Amino acid sequence: MKHLSGHCVALFALAGSVLTAGAAFAQEDRQSTTGPTPPPGVVSPPASASKSLVTIPGVPGYLWRHGCGPTAVGMVIGYWDGKGFDDLIPGSAATQTADVYQAIASGGGSASPRPAGSEQHYEDYASPEDDNPTMVDDDVIQKNRTPHPDNSVADFMRTSRSTASNYYGWSWSSDVPPAFNGYVSLRSPYYVPTTSTYRFGTTLTFDVVKREIDAGRPMVFLVDSDGDGKTDHFVTVIGYNDGPPQTYIYRDTWDWSAHESEFRVMSSDYPWGVWSGWSFSIRNAFVFLSEPEGGTFQVGGSLSWTVLVEGAIGTPAYQWFKGADPIEGKTEGTFSIASLAKEDSGWYTCQVTDGNGTVITTEAVYVSVKGPNAIPAAGNAALVTLAVLCVLGGTYRLGPRGKAEIDN
Repeated sequence: MKHLSGHCVALFALAGSVLTAGAAFAQEDRQSTTGPTPPPGVVSPPASASKSLVTIPGVPGYLWRHGCGPTAVGMVIGYWDGKGFDDLIPGSAATQTADVYQAIASGGGSASPRPAGSEQHYEDYASPEDDNPTMVDDDVIQKNRTPHPDNSVADFMRTSRSTASNYYGWSWSSDVPPAFNGYVSLRSPYYVPTTSTYRFGTTLTFDVVKREIDAGRPMVFLVDSDGDGKTDHFVTVIGYNDGPPQTYIYRDTWDWSAHESEFRVMSSDYPWGVWSGWSFSIRNAFVFLSEPEGGTFQVGGSLSWTVLVEGAIGTPAYQWFKGADPIEGKTEGTFSIASLAKEDSGWYTCQVTDGNGTVITTEAVYVSVKGPNAIPAAGNAALVTLAVLCVLGGTYRLGPRGKAEIDN
């Protein structure tokens, strides 16, 4: 285990990335370094009973699973699973089920690793459980085997990977966005995840925390749990107290309780200072729920289509096309022609644009308008078939899809 030595070491390097919240400065990439139990002397203050506490209901509490980073992000994913995005984790994510364990970090553990041929995150990257300062190549490297496909938060977060300079359970701050976005996108192509990064002292303000919590969106912080001035632990932020003093409410991955610490910059003068934070959201992809179907119609008949979409930002705008030409006045989700004429034959599509400028277009469908005496379904081939059958004798009728059927 990494943290039996009694002291947590935080490493950092200049990553040179730009914060997504709009700050035009380089972000120092820093690590979590804690293990499955708090470092010696670290205490997570319990949340107060103050009536001014604002918390998000329904954020599950999970215990440390091969890293505080994937566990903290996992709680956010478990929360969104309960908000209607239920393809994220099989079954209920309200408690830490076996499926939740696998979502956070796939595979087994030190007491029950997966057998050869079925290795997952733990077997490939977390084993052997190396500790600072002696880094050991991951088992997947030592055994020269092909790694499993990324399938858990810890995989996308590169937790424990020696190739990312991570000891067992460690994660980098820059890997929080790909951890959330990668896992959510893996679970469903119809979910669109978004992650924003904030740095304390510039973009991570208490107003940002209040905005996210008030909107029902739990956050993740990277903090200094032992007050040595270095980052060491990821927590899931579920609330705040406007104070004074201003505080953040969080789950610490070491128990199921809510805890409370003052919202202030990281310092060697006190524990639980904040270095950076992340906000998360998921929306349904902008997709069609129903689209037009083509076919053969008679002159004078009617045609009516309705296009339905979901996941649109704002109010969607519609434009119907015949071929490459927009149809004048046809700018609603419903398209109809009361009395069809032969010149209405052609290819039709509907283009839908949401408030974000995203454009989707239906599959092109062909409308064939025939006269009242035309054979609509099978055309000339059916006519030849019927003629041949009549020569052979008997009574026949034209069946479904243009097939000839005999009447006994």
